[in-house]
Amino acid sequence: MTEPDCSAADQRELIPADRRARWMTLVLAVVVLLAGGVFAWWLRRYQMRLVELVAIDRPAALASAMRLFDALAWVCSVPLFVLAAWCAVLTGRIRRSGCFPPPGMRVLRDTVCRRGAAAQRIAYLAAAAGMFSLAAGVAMFWMLRAAARIAFAN
Repeated sequence: MTEPDCSAADQRELIPADRRARWMTLVLAVVVLLAGGVFAWWLRRYQMRLVELVAIDRPAALASAMRLFDALAWVCSVPLFVLAAWCAVLTGRIRRSGCFPPPGMRVLRDTVCRRGAAAQRIAYLAAAAGMFSLAAGVAMFWMLRAAARIAFAN
């Protein structure tokens, strides 16, 4: 499939949807949902083992719970950091090209090419989404680690 070039497009040009990108997105969503289900199942089993370990060796159980919270902090925060980076790259591409979608971007549905002020508004929204994702990732990481330190301080 040829890559759409919005930079040479008329304001009303329609960028066609990329069927392959749509299928890849659907497959990615299914994989993420299945991984989330497996993770929830594993977390429940880990929790049951921790409860059993508390009765036998409390310090080891607390250390294990601390490692779990540290891992959860990373697992929850890294996707938000990746999203923030993707938003930053998208913002830069939109600002440099002056159009949305920028040249070479594959779209999931038919998208009208926007140029000028409309494209800049989309760039500002992408930048705001990226900053929010970065702030949320940092806050989530800090809160999970702080909650673990406070909860297991005894």
